[in-house]
Amino acid sequence: MHKIPDTHLDRLRAWITDKRTKDEVRETFHGKKSKEFFRDLFMCRRWLADEHLDALFLLIRFNIKTAMIPSAQNFTTVDTLFMRLLVAKWPEYQECIKENRPFH
Repeated sequence: MHKIPDTHLDRLRAWITDKRTKDEVRETFHGKKSKEFFRDLFMCRRWLADEHLDALFLLIRFNIKTAMIPSAQNFTTVDTLFMRLLVAKWPEYQECIKENRPFH
């Protein structure tokens, strides 16, 4: 990762704390994001939301693809929705294993 210049961080901090721009959104590589998205990320006031993690994993996938890392085919990253689906389907999967039938 590249160091973010202090002037950029100062501009971000000023925008985040400016009450006149509370409803503004910014375009990112991951779609339009609200000021709250950036504030939560920058200010570290609470746990990051799924939206932050999804953006991070997507950025990692972009960087791996751009860098053409040979070992990148040995693993993957997915968004948080995938994990929720896995958790929801786990009991059904276990039943299929017990009954020796295919899981779809």
